[in-house]
Amino acid sequence: MIWLSITVLAAMLLFAGCRLRSESFEAISEENEVPKILDLTVSKQFFMENINGRYVTLEYPVLELGYEKPDGEWLHTEGYPALEKALTDYNKAEWEFHEGSRSTLRSAAKSIEGNDEAYGELYTYTDAYVTRNDTKVLSFYTSTRHYEGWVHELFDWETRNFDVQSGRILTFEDIFTDLEDLACIIETELKAAYSDLQFPDPMDQLIAAGMEKNEGILFALSYDCVHIFVENQYLSNENSKGQHIVLSYHDYPEIVKEAYRTSAKNWMVNLDFDRKDSLIQELDAQADWEYAPECYLICMEGQKYIYLRRPAGDVTLLTYIYEVTKEGVNFLGEVDGAMHQEVNFNPECMKMYGSIDFDELEFGETLPFDLYTVGEGGLPMKLEMNYR
Repeated sequence: MIWLSITVLAAMLLFAGCRLRSESFEAISEENEVPKILDLTVSKQFFMENINGRYVTLEYPVLELGYEKPDGEWLHTEGYPALEKALTDYNKAEWEFHEGSRSTLRSAAKSIEGNDEAYGELYTYTDAYVTRNDTKVLSFYTSTRHYEGWVHELFDWETRNFDVQSGRILTFEDIFTDLEDLACIIETELKAAYSDLQFPDPMDQLIAAGMEKNEGILFALSYDCVHIFVENQYLSNENSKGQHIVLSYHDYPEIVKEAYRTSAKNWMVNLDFDRKDSLIQELDAQADWEYAPECYLICMEGQKYIYLRRPAGDVTLLTYIYEVTKEGVNFLGEVDGAMHQEVNFNPECMKMYGSIDFDELEFGETLPFDLYTVGEGGLPMKLEMNYR
């Protein structure tokens, strides 16, 4: 991993530059067989201990094919042994990395005992953002924050794009139609999104070389866009942070090869509130969140919704539901309950906590949950217990 100093991400602007001209993305997509959504559960491993009065904390994701039913039965997603092995290898690598981090943090906690300049908790937090999980491609990116008593915390991005059938990691050359044009697009969008930063010239040649080597430039494929991450070696600012932009298929309909232009019809992704794109900015404008909420963008039968768990600083289970339109984000209402902490990224079979009377729960008792789909008006609709 390459650690980068963390900063607040700037607002991202989408505009046309070095744009590929073609017929609409929707028209092209109809020529391909439509992939189906995969049941993919993302859970979190959590560890905390107190060393000399200072907390050491680790949190990182685990990705598994399948989901758990309310009766405790695990329904495995069959038919993808190569992908399953790739995820097993990924989970093992994450465990090894975070175990190494735990050892580093423990040593740091012991060494800075009594040092007033070292403040608070020492930690490594890794969050996973699933961008696509269907029978064609599994893509996600992770953001890791690490602090061991220095002045600044450190930050890192990683991405994975798996071919579902072979389990092979896909490269820029596998996915994109023209890397020279893509380099030009990335340069244009970066300079627009981060106009306050200085960039080397010519930048597009540096980006093209990075994509060819698969170094310093990362991507995560999604359903209607592609996420691009550019590390700070491509920026002239000495203390700048690598940047994150999103290239919409609406603006760039031929940016990816035809085989990857069609994805699952119904899908679900979690939103990164650190990214501050136009959608998240509008959500921020509608409420003053004390900290970033859990937020999911769901597409069901062509209509997009947002499920946002209200951050309350406790175990309150309340979800705000929004409808996404061309004009903006409309608040539809709130429901008792929230997405399960072990998220199944399938809007046709979501694990959700329902309305719970916490006064009736015994200490340490597991919260009950049910399976839901997105029903009429964007509201969650409970599935039958025998749903598979």
